[in-house]
Amino acid sequence: MEKAYNVREGLGIEDDVMPERTYSEPAPSGVRKGKSIEGIFEEMREEYYEARNWDKETGLPTREKLRELDLDAITSDNSRIS
Repeated sequence: MEKAYNVREGLGIEDDVMPERTYSEPAPSGVRKGKSIEGIFEEMREEYYEARNWDKETGLPTREKLRELDLDAITSDNSRIS
């Protein structure tokens, strides 16, 4: 619902970014300990969209996904959602 609201307000894939330091500072722990996400963020974002059943090109939730979540009303409110 938050994503659909943001889309309605004009936000898109270009707004789905992390804070600048996230790209260059190495992770302090976890599977990426000592590594940054620089150079792989776009791929990670695509995988996230795919897992959520959002359009990978636009970053928008699909009408199909919103129907699945019983959020049909949002689709009629937003012409950007396909």
